[in-house]
Amino acid sequence: MFSLAPGVSLEATLARLEAGRHENADLAAAAAELRPLVAPARASTVLGDAAARKEIERAVAALAAQAPPRLLRELVNHLPARERPLPARAEDLAHYGRYKLLVTEGASEIRLDDIVMGSVRGRGFGSSLLQELCRYADHRSLPIVCTMMTDYPDLSRDASPEEYKAAQRTAERRLAGWYHRHGFRSSRPVDEWRSRTDLRREPGPHERKETT
Repeated sequence: MFSLAPGVSLEATLARLEAGRHENADLAAAAAELRPLVAPARASTVLGDAAARKEIERAVAALAAQAPPRLLRELVNHLPARERPLPARAEDLAHYGRYKLLVTEGASEIRLDDIVMGSVRGRGFGSSLLQELCRYADHRSLPIVCTMMTDYPDLSRDASPEEYKAAQRTAERRLAGWYHRHGFRSSRPVDEWRSRTDLRREPGPHERKETT
């Protein structure tokens, strides 16, 4: 909600909506009204004012309710995963841009094809996307399958093979723990997961909520 990651902050999204006045004047006006309220609410939230955060969440949800499909995803991404309206199909969770999520829904499972955080890694965007996907899968009573893939270590050219392997293993452990915390499992113990390990998450108890 209150991330200040470059280009993906709530203020940046609202500014883009304002710029589209010719497409949706009402949405642009509502975005213009909300934008100056975000920074004070962020400051209040840092000081422990949960009401300020909730007020902005409600305002963003109201904007999302009137947004056309092309703009809906941008707004929904600012809501906490637990507050996001469940889509009609897994493919509607797809996201492109500074970070990426690609999923495919079949009759018996959901395939997480790709998730790449890029410049916003470590800011919580990946976790919120995965939590949202897990909520959707639980709602549909479908397992999620994926192949764990780690990025190449960002090391200098003169790094030794040992340094490369150590960095790769650190990345694998971090990613394995992340998937494991979200309920993914493999035929091997989590401390043995490596890049290209196949993972599966079984659906759990789920809420019955209308899709949008």
